Amino acid sequence: MLDIPNSWEKVKDSIIEKRGLVVVLGLPDVGKSSFVYYLSKEGLSKNLKIGIVNSDLGQSELGIPTTVSLSIPEKIFQSFDELSIFDWYFVGSISPAGHLLPLLVGVKNLIDRAKSFGCELIILNTCGLILGRLGRVLKYYKLSLLRPEHIVFIKKENELEGFLKIIKRFSSEFYIIPRSNMARERSFEERKAFREKRFFQYFTKGSILELPSFLIHSINKYIDKTKEDTLKNRLVGLLGEKENLLALGILEKVDFKNNILRVFTPYQEKEKIKRIELGDLYLSMKGEELRRVAPHL
Repeated sequence: MLDIPNSWEKVKDSIIEKRGLVVVLGLPDVGKSSFVYYLSKEGLSKNLKIGIVNSDLGQSELGIPTTVSLSIPEKIFQSFDELSIFDWYFVGSISPAGHLLPLLVGVKNLIDRAKSFGCELIILNTCGLILGRLGRVLKYYKLSLLRPEHIVFIKKENELEGFLKIIKRFSSEFYIIPRSNMARERSFEERKAFREKRFFQYFTKGSILELPSFLIHSINKYIDKTKEDTLKNRLVGLLGEKENLLALGILEKVDFKNNILRVFTPYQEKEKIKRIELGDLYLSMKGEELRRVAPHL
């Protein structure tokens, strides 16, 4: 059961009346997902067409880690697990560090998709990276690009007061609301376990798909074809004709000399796969995190 502060209700009423794009900001563990759920539920109860975009690469309850995702719910839901993914975008990392450009492109593409399908209220849930230089850069340029109708900042204490005065200029409606009383800080171990559970659920029906190795073509990562073993267990995005994300996979074997590639994935329509992009995460076939590639760019 959600703990709904009175200020949340007033903000909800204003947003539903005016509609448009809503960007939800805040530090980790302040209740951003709870507010997104609450606003979505209330919008659906008013028969609005809702689009929910997740841009939290590591801890969102909607979508799979390392991706940006869009859901368009048809009815009121009790859990994000009930929602199907309408469209998604592969960033390949559980952190924005080193991936700001693909993250912003993914968010913009999915918001445009939601608008093209007639969503009257689009809610963007963001990650908790907002402190420090990287956090300020990410949030500033994201808001500058999107120019949302509404910005909602869930406040923990008195953080970022100077920065908030700047970013509020990107929207005609800017709200500061308190964190939910039910919000709870999660440890590093809890966050890792959460991601591994999401990966396990996604790959639980996976099997080996054999493909030609020339499909591996990374846009921003160097591939040393003499060190094929370094690619084993690498998370990858399987992309289609229009560079759309079809599925995630885990590299089981790469043999460039004999043009052989074995990918563990729940996706089986191999004729639709036109390119394979490398992620920055290594996973076991059960979704356990083995290691990460250091941030780049």
